Amino acid sequence: MDDRRLANIERALQKIAEGSYGCSDLSGEPIPLVRLRSTPEAVLTVQEERAREARG
Repeated sequence: MDDRRLANIERALQKIAEGSYGCSDLSGEPIPLVRLRSTPEAVLTVQEERAREARG
């Protein structure tokens, strides 16, 4: 879990530099502000994250 979180933090920082922070890496849809406030390193929407976790 820590490795994934670190990778997400690094990706979020990259997205900030690119100007795409706040948009999902999968769909390009906006990540809700509530999610970004609670999990600033989020690179997927809650639904996308749950689907990824379900797949393993």
